[in-house]
Amino acid sequence: MAVLRHHEQVYAFRFAIYHVARDFGNIDVYKKKHKVYWEQTGIPFDGVPFVILGSKVLDCSYGRDRQIASKIKRKERLLEINGDQGPQRKYNRVKGSKKVNCPAVASIKAIAKFPDFKIAANTESRRDTGSKALRRTIASRSELKMYRKFVVCLPHISEHKNHEMVEVPLSRTPSRPDVSSFYSDNTKGCYLAILEAMPLISAALEAIEITSTDELFCIADYGTADGGTSMPVIINCIKTLRDKYGDSLPINIVYEDRPTNDFKSLFLRVNGLIPESKSLLETFQNIYVTACGTDFYSQCLPPNYIDLGFSATAMHCLSEKPCNITDGLHHTMIQDEDERELFRLQAAKDWETILINRASEIKPGGYLVVVQFAIDSEGQYLGHTKLTKNCMFTTMTELWRQMLFEDLITMEEFMNTTFLHYYRTVEELSEPFIDSESNVAQTGMKLLHIETKVVKCPFKKKWIKHKGDAQQHAEWFIPTIRTWSSQTFYSALSESRSEEERNGIVDELFARYAKKVSENPSHHGMDYVHAYLLIRRDII
Repeated sequence: MAVLRHHEQVYAFRFAIYHVARDFGNIDVYKKKHKVYWEQTGIPFDGVPFVILGSKVLDCSYGRDRQIASKIKRKERLLEINGDQGPQRKYNRVKGSKKVNCPAVASIKAIAKFPDFKIAANTESRRDTGSKALRRTIASRSELKMYRKFVVCLPHISEHKNHEMVEVPLSRTPSRPDVSSFYSDNTKGCYLAILEAMPLISAALEAIEITSTDELFCIADYGTADGGTSMPVIINCIKTLRDKYGDSLPINIVYEDRPTNDFKSLFLRVNGLIPESKSLLETFQNIYVTACGTDFYSQCLPPNYIDLGFSATAMHCLSEKPCNITDGLHHTMIQDEDERELFRLQAAKDWETILINRASEIKPGGYLVVVQFAIDSEGQYLGHTKLTKNCMFTTMTELWRQMLFEDLITMEEFMNTTFLHYYRTVEELSEPFIDSESNVAQTGMKLLHIETKVVKCPFKKKWIKHKGDAQQHAEWFIPTIRTWSSQTFYSALSESRSEEERNGIVDELFARYAKKVSENPSHHGMDYVHAYLLIRRDII
């Protein structure tokens, strides 16, 4: 939960799961009797009844040591075995604990709300009448309009005891709890996919000529998000330059993204204020970090400014929607030839625009490395590979269509749900460079290398290797899809709906996806299919 992570980041500690209900969040409302509530701690009265579909309780990481009894028994057993025979081997030692019996506890409740049973006045008689009507409907197994949501109850800072609580100043924390490093924390596969670009980046750094260590060396990260997934690349670039030229070479890292980007989490990460992240500025000397809030469909930086440009999983986004898709949510599902052509033309125009603007910013002799979602020669793309049975976009479309049939969304909302993405083929990515008279070729941009690679979904890979609790696996996996797709569903919903209702509908969609994954985890995954490009700007 993003709000939970935000709380952890503000006070620099972690919560640990103490107890979680079986099938948390996916309990069928018809399978058991549920008590009907109108309000609870953290859930104010709004006239809409709800039932609780399970809860999760989390201890402060400095809370009670709930393993102390087993630790004592193990220690006693080891003493019996070892006696006074000298020091124990490292793997036989019982580790100490940082637990200090902090009583602070957080909870997450999964609830289902029923808007058709909303009451106008908060009176006992109306509550009683509404509760009975809802229970009768559930008992008869009649169709119910409902939406699910998660409610997080956090402890006050005063409830933490026996350990230090250091609050990061509010001016240095994300202003919205729903963005706090959510992207990087839940896109583990992106790290792996980006690392595959390291040979190309190393080749570019080796080829760039630096005549003086007094001149500024600029690296641009286009479409950076919160900077987490590209951080290993940036660190590797700095280390390579430091090994070759020493600390005297000034290096400027420019992080670019659209104005609405989560730049606050970016700077928290760069300054080491996000848990488990190191400060880039404290680790290296003579490093300067700046941000650019200009969309990469425009020229973002001064002419001849960048030595090395880098972009990962960003330039597949389109600058505008060509049309609604009649029979799906994503361009890979298009059946209508006219719609397919509109998307293809928009993607070609955007790709040319991106390259021309980068040519303006990159110095002659500079390089651009692009890691971009693509369709490979076997027709594989993100979430749709030979490695995984169920296609991700097909699953999302089926679930969204089912919610249309249940009148949870309207036909207009369904039709408005279109991902502004285009996964280009190798041929489409290469096309602007082939003709020496093309607009891109005239800027001096030259494609030196292009290939596609498939990176296995790390979530599915872990499930296949270790198995475990299917429901917990689904809860772990779904956020990696939700990081980039949630806004598409939310923005497609009518603005006449309240923010709570829109969020509730989107929560319901992903709760259904999680249930589907939990039923057969090995059939779901998000394998990454990327094209890796190395581009040089020549002197013309």
